[in-house]
Amino acid sequence: MTKIVLLLIAFCHLHLAFAYDSQSRNEFAWNFFKTIVTYKPNENLIVSPTSVQTCLAMTYMGSAQQTAAELRRVLALERFASLEAVAADFGEFIQSAVKSPESKLQMANRIYVDRQLQLVPTYNQLISSYFRSTAEAVDFTRNTQVADSINKWVETETQGKIKNLIDPSVLTADTALVLTNAIYFKANWRYPFDPAYTVPREFSLNSVDKVRARMMYRTDVPLRHSEVSELDLVAVELPYEGTELRMLILMPNRLDGGVARLEQQLSAATVQRLRGSLKENTVDLVLPTFKIEFDLSLVETLKKLGLNLLFTNAELPNMVTGARGPLYVSEVKHKAFISVDEKGSEASGATYSQILERSGRFFQPSIIVNRPFVFAILDDSAVYFTGHVLKL
Repeated sequence: MTKIVLLLIAFCHLHLAFAYDSQSRNEFAWNFFKTIVTYKPNENLIVSPTSVQTCLAMTYMGSAQQTAAELRRVLALERFASLEAVAADFGEFIQSAVKSPESKLQMANRIYVDRQLQLVPTYNQLISSYFRSTAEAVDFTRNTQVADSINKWVETETQGKIKNLIDPSVLTADTALVLTNAIYFKANWRYPFDPAYTVPREFSLNSVDKVRARMMYRTDVPLRHSEVSELDLVAVELPYEGTELRMLILMPNRLDGGVARLEQQLSAATVQRLRGSLKENTVDLVLPTFKIEFDLSLVETLKKLGLNLLFTNAELPNMVTGARGPLYVSEVKHKAFISVDEKGSEASGATYSQILERSGRFFQPSIIVNRPFVFAILDDSAVYFTGHVLKL
C-alpha cells in the first residue's frame, strides 16, 4: 500500500456574518477538542481545529465510498449536497478569514507529491481553486532533502515559530503525498496591558498547590463577561484590534478537575449559548502571560472520532494516478504554538496589591484569571485555536 502523510501546523502570537457555513466548523472544533484533551490531560495544550479540518477536507476531496462517508460525518460536512459545495464553502471561508489588514491571520496549504505520480486533474483543480493549495513534485526516496524542504516552508509560513515539524524517517519510498496546512495569527489586544504592572502573583494549580506566575493587570476594561452558573465558571472575551476575533476564556470555579469536567460539556451549541449570555461591563482584569508549544500525532484522536478506514483500507481513488497500490494515511501530525503577553515585551513593575490600593476602585468588578482555564481564539464563523492552561 502507498501512504499519505498529513501535516498540520498552527502558530498564534498574541500581544495581547458570513455566507459560508460556520456550523460545520464549530461542530468539528469542539468535538475534536473534547477528544484530543483526553490524550494529554495533565499538560498545557494548544491546537487549531481550523487547520485540522482544512487539511482533512483536502483529503476528503479525493475520497470515495465509505471513506468519504466517514470523513463527511467526522468533519460535520453532511449538510452539504456535493463535493463541490464543500470545496466552495472552504474557498469562501479561507478568503474571508484573512481579510483584516490590522491583524495577521494567514492560512496556507501545500501538497508534496511523488514525482512519479500525477494529481487527478479534477482533484488538483478543486484544491488549487478553492483551498489555494500549491503542489510540488518531489523524490521521497531523498527523504532528508524533502523533509528539509517541507520544514523550511512551514517555518516560513509560521514566521519562524514552528521548526522541524517532520522527521525524515517519516518519508519513505512508499510515500505518495504529504498534505500540509499552516495557520498563523498575530494581533494586538484592543485594550493592551502596561508591562509596568506585570508582576509575579499566585496561580492555583489545584486546591493544594500554588505557583508564582507573571500576571498582567489592566483597569477600566470594557469586556463582555458573565458568571455562568449552568457550567459553574466565569467567562470573559478579550477583543483584538482591527478584527472580529476574540480570546474567549472559560475559568471553572472548581479547582480540582474543573477544566476536565468543563471540556467534556463543551459543544458548538453550548458555546454559542454561553457567548450569547455575555454582557459588557467595565472591569479590572488580571491575566497571566503564557506560552505553549504542542506537538502530537492525531491518528488515535481521529480514530476515536470515527476515522478508521482512512488509516487502514482507505478509498482515495481521486487524488493521484500511477500509484503502485491503494492509498492510505499513515500519519496526521499537528504542531501548534501560542504566546500571550502584554505587547510582546518583558517587563516588571509595581505589585498588584499596591495598584489596587492606589486605584480606590473598591466596587469595581474584577476578573482574576488565577487558576486553570480553557481558552479559544474565535469569531462567529470558526474556532481557529483552542486549548487549556493547567500550569504556569
